Amino acid sequence: MDEKKASLSIRKPNKEDFSDSDTVIYTGGISCKAVLENRPQDCRILYVNQDKRSKDFAYIISLAKRNHVQVTLLGARVIQEQFPNCGGIALIALPRKLKKLNLQSKAHGLIIYLSGLEDPYNLGSSIRSLYAAGCSQVILNERDWSWSNPVILKASAGAWEKMNLSIIANEDELIEFKKLSQIPMFCASRKDPVSLFDYSFEPTVLGIIGGALRGISPKLENACDHRICIPYGNDFRNALDTPSAAAVFAFSWLRDNPDFVKLN
Repeated sequence: MDEKKASLSIRKPNKEDFSDSDTVIYTGGISCKAVLENRPQDCRILYVNQDKRSKDFAYIISLAKRNHVQVTLLGARVIQEQFPNCGGIALIALPRKLKKLNLQSKAHGLIIYLSGLEDPYNLGSSIRSLYAAGCSQVILNERDWSWSNPVILKASAGAWEKMNLSIIANEDELIEFKKLSQIPMFCASRKDPVSLFDYSFEPTVLGIIGGALRGISPKLENACDHRICIPYGNDFRNALDTPSAAAVFAFSWLRDNPDFVKLN
C-alpha cells in the first residue's frame, strides 16, 4: 500500500472494516501503541476521535501512517457508540500468534512457566509484573488465546506484545527443555520448601508458578531442583493469587541479579 492510501480519512465504520473474521478490536492508547510498535503488519484500521488531541495520539497516528495502516477519524459520539469506553482510539488487528517453545534454544535470565493459568486478567497482570522485573521469557500452555488478546494486552499494560512468549503442548516438553538447557528449576510450593528469604536466585533459572485452580502437577514439582515458599507476615492459610506470586518471585530474582536492572 502506498503512502496516499495510508492517509487520514473521515467516515463511519462499515461492515467491510470487520470482514476479516480473525481480527479483534484493541482499545485505548497503550494497547493500540503496543500492537502498532510490535506487529504493524497485523494491523488493519486505526480509528481515532477527531476532536481529541495529545502527543500520544499524534505518535500513534504517525506510527500507523508510517506502517501503511489506514487511519480513520470519527466524531466523539460515533466512536463511543462503535467502541464503548475506548478512550478515543481503537485498532482493528490480528491477535498475536504464539510460537512453540524451541527446546534447544539458549536459556538466559529468568524464564517463567505459568502453569494452569486460564483467566485472561490474571495472565495479563502476571506478564505485566514479570516484564517489569526483567523476565526474559514466559512459557504458557498451548491453547487459543486469540479471543482474549485485547483483555490480556490491556491488563498487561502493553507487556503482552513485548514479552518473549512461547507455548508447550505438555509438561514433558518443559522438563526436556530444562534438561537440555542445564539450568536449575524452582517452583512455588509449601511441600518441604526453602524460604524465599533464604534462597538466592541464579542469573539464569526456570521457575514454575501455578494458577489458582489447578496449581502445579506432582510431575513438575518432582522435576524441580528447589521448592520455595513465600513467608507470610500473618497467619494466612491461602496461597497468593498468580499475579502477586509472580511479582514476588520475579522481583526477588532481580534483587539477587542487579546486573539486569534497567533504570528509567
